[in-house]
Parts: sequence; structure tokens; C-alpha cells
Amino acid sequence: MTLREIIDALRRRWFVVVAGTVIAIAVGVGLLLAAGATYRVETSVLLSRPEAAAPDTAGLTSSQNLQLLAASYSEAIESPGVVRTVLEAAGLEVGDVQVRSETVKGTSVVELTVEDVGRSEAVEKAEALLDAIQDEVRTSDLGLPSADDLAAVELGETKATRASGTSLFVLFAAAATGLALSVTAVLLLESQ
Repeated sequence: MTLREIIDALRRRWFVVVAGTVIAIAVGVGLLLAAGATYRVETSVLLSRPEAAAPDTAGLTSSQNLQLLAASYSEAIESPGVVRTVLEAAGLEVGDVQVRSETVKGTSVVELTVEDVGRSEAVEKAEALLDAIQDEVRTSDLGLPSADDLAAVELGETKATRASGTSLFVLFAAAATGLALSVTAVLLLESQ
């Protein structure tokens, strides 16, 4: 087929192209509605000691020791086993929760990110994990390293924001797929 024949075929069967694209967009909307929204909660906790600059017995300053402790806490709190233990102890369903944690370079701040399908669920799970860090500092129930006079202070407020910003992408992909399949169908019909 020449380009002129392809354009003529698309003009004659424009309704197939439009219908296929509209159906694909409707399927995309249905998938988005079925998936539901995902919410992200970001919070931070500062591990601190009264004498942050004093050297300890290992030759590290307390500040360096706190940074190492923060890295240990960050790694532990995002591990699936700890997440499950903490959430089940708080009476929360683990579900599809995603937990990421990292330390702010050069500090003893642990940043915690929790993603879940419901706003309140995400907040509750983030608060449970944050409480677990604060409790661990006092009790060492999870077996993480600790230090004398260690304190964990929440920085800022725990708020949930909508994380599923892929809606526009899904709709665009659905429209492009519907258009491509419709054009292909028209060309196949015309070639027969």
C-alpha cells in the first residue's frame, strides 16, 4: 500500500480508529479505578545523644557513632521481617505496603517512606514503624545496636500524599495502544 492508499483507508474507516481508541481509554480508566490510589508517607527521625561531639571508647565521636547507628536502624526498619513484625504487633495488616528507609548523609537522621493503598493505612503503618524505631532506642527489642542516652526524635509531621501520579501516563499509553491497534485493524481490513 502506498501512503495515499493508507490515508484514504483511514479516512474511509475513521470510526474504527475512533472507536478503538475510545475503548482503549475506557479500559485504561477501568484499570486505574480498579487499582485504586497509592499514598506515600514520608517522615524522619533524628537519633541523638546529649554529648554528640564527645569521643567514645572506640575512638569515634558520638556523632560518628550515631551515624553508624542510624544506618543500622535504616537498614533494619525496611527489612520485610521487621516490617511484618512491627505491623502485626501494632494490629495492622501488612498487605502491599512498601517501606524504604535511608539516612541523610553526614547526619543521624533516618528518613522513612511508606507507600500503601489507603491514606489512613499508610499513615498508621508509618507511625507504627516510627514508634518501633523510638521503642527500639529505649528497649532494644528488635536486637539492634544501641548506645547509652540515645534518643529518637520525630522530625516534622507525618502526612500522606498521593503517590500514584502515573494516571496520566496510563491514559496516554491506553490511547496510544488503542490508536495503534485500530490503525492496524483498518489496514488489515483494507488489504483483504
